[in-house]
Amino acid sequence: MNEVFDFDKIVDEIHKLYDSKYPSKCKPNLKANEGTIIASVFTIDEKTKDTSIITLTSGVKCLNEIDLQRENVNGRLIHDSHAEILSMRCFNLYLLNIMKQILTNEEENSFNCTKENQLIQFSRSENKFKWNNQFKIGLYISQIPCGDCSILCEEKEKDINNQKHDKWEDDHMKQYLLPTNKTILRGRNNISKSGHVRSKPGRMDSIPSFSKSCTDKLIQKQSTGITNCLSYDLFDKKQVFLDYLVLPKEGMTEENEQDLKLCFKRIPTLNPFEVVFTNTNFKDALLSINGATSISTNASGLMLLKVDISNNHNNEYISQGLQDGVKLGYTTKLKNPLRKNCQSSLSRYEMYKLYLTIKKLKQKDQKKKSIENKSYLDFKDSLTERCDLIKCVRELMSPDGWVKTFKDDFKVL
Repeated sequence: MNEVFDFDKIVDEIHKLYDSKYPSKCKPNLKANEGTIIASVFTIDEKTKDTSIITLTSGVKCLNEIDLQRENVNGRLIHDSHAEILSMRCFNLYLLNIMKQILTNEEENSFNCTKENQLIQFSRSENKFKWNNQFKIGLYISQIPCGDCSILCEEKEKDINNQKHDKWEDDHMKQYLLPTNKTILRGRNNISKSGHVRSKPGRMDSIPSFSKSCTDKLIQKQSTGITNCLSYDLFDKKQVFLDYLVLPKEGMTEENEQDLKLCFKRIPTLNPFEVVFTNTNFKDALLSINGATSISTNASGLMLLKVDISNNHNNEYISQGLQDGVKLGYTTKLKNPLRKNCQSSLSRYEMYKLYLTIKKLKQKDQKKKSIENKSYLDFKDSLTERCDLIKCVRELMSPDGWVKTFKDDFKVL
């Protein structure tokens, strides 16, 4: 356990928040033997050791490639609803909300937000947002992330129990996400092969998802930062990095722990996070120490700390249920178009709309030109340094190339 911060205590607070305030409609039905995975992004003030739980999310589902090609998607579907991915999306929404409130308050009260105890600082003279390095960022996940991490643990367990696992030859094409790419494996196929990029797990007879495993996405974050393209563009030094990844210790050996830490060092990075383990267990988990498996619940959900830059001890949260990539209660059959206002606040459409609002506020008192309403993908492509960095990281992870998800492009109307 880390000697500076008490991560068991932090995780205990996250579980208490889940028990007391998490929407019941987003929790698994324990009577039906359902379970789920939760994740939370939290910050720690290095000076005061105060902790703030920013996000709390749950989810185990991911859309496949056919889902993403529905009529009138236009940035309104959330592709990946695994808990840790939702939490990182939530954290970026929180950053954007802070930026908007800072600029709105400045417009009303004419002040510069450079407080020492503020997560994000803004100087109008420089017209730039800066992350306050006094705060460390942690991500807690209640289960080992899918991909190489979970497979490594399963491999070790089989070795201990002298169980055999099938070895697939390189010419066995079913193990690959695409037959033309031998450095990206599909889901949990060929678990004897480690050190490769994997897609999200799913049944062999299901339509595959091209979304990458949570292990692979976390490996990338050590180079690209926890910021998405929107918050990246608004920060002075662009990247903001994750400092701690907190995982459950339940059922883990010392060898397991070392293997997991090595898993995140698959490619070189200048900004590795520290992997720490907690002894505090999540009661609604999908997996238990004795190997019992629950049925995964279809519902996902999120809780996000309300932004109040005048109150450093704010503990009010907004919540939202999710299912099939849209708000809970707004799902439709695949053959039908998406319903009006189905999109979550975490959707690309809503977050890009918020980003454009911030850009307009940020241009106050400057010789401003109108904000160009580029399409979402044109905007992402315009961030050339970020694109080059991502390309470099992906080439290191998968020398045979990258299998991309369906291009979901749109303009904010």
